[in-house]
Order: sequence, then C-alpha cells, then structure tokens
Amino acid sequence: MWSPRQTTLIGLFIFFVAAPTSIAQSTPPSAPKPAAAASDAVRACVEQLDFSSCERAEKLRLPPKEKAEVLIYKYSAGPLCSSEVPLDKAIKLDPQNALAYFLKAEAILCTGDRYAAIPFYIKAIELNPEWKPHYVDVGLLMNLGCPACDSIVLKTWQLALESAPDDPRVLAGYGNALLAQKKTPEAQAMFRKALERNPSDAVAAFGLCQIYLGSPSLGSYRPFCETAIPGISDSELGSLAYQLEQKKDYSLAETAYRRAITISTRDARKSNRLNLAAVFLYENKAKEAAKIYQDYLATNPGDAGAWMDPYANALEQVAKSKKPKRNISAPSTCITSAELSPA
Repeated sequence: MWSPRQTTLIGLFIFFVAAPTSIAQSTPPSAPKPAAAASDAVRACVEQLDFSSCERAEKLRLPPKEKAEVLIYKYSAGPLCSSEVPLDKAIKLDPQNALAYFLKAEAILCTGDRYAAIPFYIKAIELNPEWKPHYVDVGLLMNLGCPACDSIVLKTWQLALESAPDDPRVLAGYGNALLAQKKTPEAQAMFRKALERNPSDAVAAFGLCQIYLGSPSLGSYRPFCETAIPGISDSELGSLAYQLEQKKDYSLAETAYRRAITISTRDARKSNRLNLAAVFLYENKAKEAAKIYQDYLATNPGDAGAWMDPYANALEQVAKSKKPKRNISAPSTCITSAELSPA
C-alpha cells in the first residue's frame, strides 16, 4: 500500500481544472508494491520519496523493473507537472507497470491535453483490473469533447457500467455519451435509472430536461429542469435559461439566470445579469431590469451605445407603471434613478 505521503502526492496530480473530474480524483485502490530495495538510496527513494536519493538510485545498476520503480518514484518526489518526466523510460523498462501509465496520463493532463492522456489511463486500468471503477472518470473526460474518442467512448462507458452498475455518475455520464451520439431513447433510459437511484442527481435531471425541452410530446420538462438548476455549471445554466426564454417560461429562466450569477466568473456574471434584465422586462419587472442596466452602465460607460436603449425602455416601463390608471388628468410621473435604489 502507498504511504500517506505518496497518497497525498498522487492526489495532488489533479491539475486539469476544465474537467469536472479526473481519474485521479481519488487514490487508486491499489498500486504495485516496490521491489525489495537494493540499496539505501533505492529504499529512501521508494519509501520516503526523497528526490536526491531517487537521483542517486537512478545511477545504480538495477534490474529493469526496479529501475522503472525508481523512475516512477523520482517523478512522484519531484515538483508537480515537472518538464523532467522519466515515465516514458519507466514504461519502456517495465511495460506492465500500471502506475507508470497512470502517472504518465496525469503528467499529460498537466499540459491540458486530455485527449492524449486518455489512452494512458485506459492502459493503466487494463493492467490493473482493481482500477476498473475509474472508467467513469475516463468517460467523463471523453464527454467533455474528444473527436478522436468517438469509436471508444460508448465502449468505455459500457466497461464503467459493468464495474459500477448502480453508480448514478456512471448512469448519468453514459446517458450524456448516448445523447451526444443521438441515441435519445437509450439516453433517456440511463438518465431515468440514475434518478431512480439518486432523485437529486443534477446531471441526469439536466439530460432529461434537455430531452423534454426538445420533445414536448414526451411530457413536462419543468420537474427535471428544476432539479438540474442547483447542480449544473454556469455555462449550462446560461444555455438552459436561453432555451426557457424561447419557451416563454420566464419565471424558470429567471431562476436559472439567478443561479448562474451566483456561481459564474466576473465576465460571465455581467452577461448573465444583462440577460436577467431582459427576462425581467418580459415579466413586467421593469424596476429590477432598470437597476441592472443602471449598475452596468455606471461601471461600463463605453457600452452606452449598446445598452442605453434597453435602459431607457426599462425606465419608460417603470414610469408607465407609476401613472394613475383612473385619473387621466393627473400629471405624468418622471422616474429618477434614485427611485431604482432599494428602500
């Protein structure tokens, strides 16, 4: 078994921030045990992850498998995402070492190239069947978009399903892979199975939300979209809110935009707030819309040409809402920006 320090280092190899998960999200259940150390340097390298000892051990005449292990632990002891990656040599010395392939994949992820990392993850799992539950993580990397993976993506999810048939992550991820390949009925079945096991699974709910939005004859999309909103990404929320606007479901679109605003980055937050203002106008919430436009233009005066008209429209709607409806001789009310501020 790995030492606590080794476990910590392996866990720290999660570098690829764009992915929702990595195959290294949790420590693999087991790893090949190092061979008996041939010297103090080898022992210090393997057991203590001492980098200088690993460098000394690398210079010793060792059997190929033991030299491969020294190179593996040298990488583990060095700086994360180091350009000095001895893993290719380790794989050449011991082509059956699952940990070498696993760490090679993680090293590739440091460069942001998930496509190139995927074959090394798969090879590591093939060599160590105890790691089969990690097929789900490989599948999730593929689901982010991997043109070169089209021929193996469904097979990978089938292997994940064999390893963990009741895992909602597997069912929802497989559903998304099926949906991407336009296998809608099969995807729908996977999403429903995921929700049976976890009724609050946002990924599965979002999948069904998308299917039902596109196929009104299937039934109401609302329950699935409502379940999805608290757990999906800001980009997915923005896309969903736009679709809901097209359906004229402004109240649910507002909910989606509000959620997106709370979790989005600075630039995305601006965009989502402006989109929310447009929804407010559809909902006859002109005062709320005007406040958003006012705040935006105060910090982005250069955008006045694009957003002054919507702002003026919102102010006009506020003014109309304040006019007395029965006393037609009453003077008109002029709305000021001060009235837009909360009491």
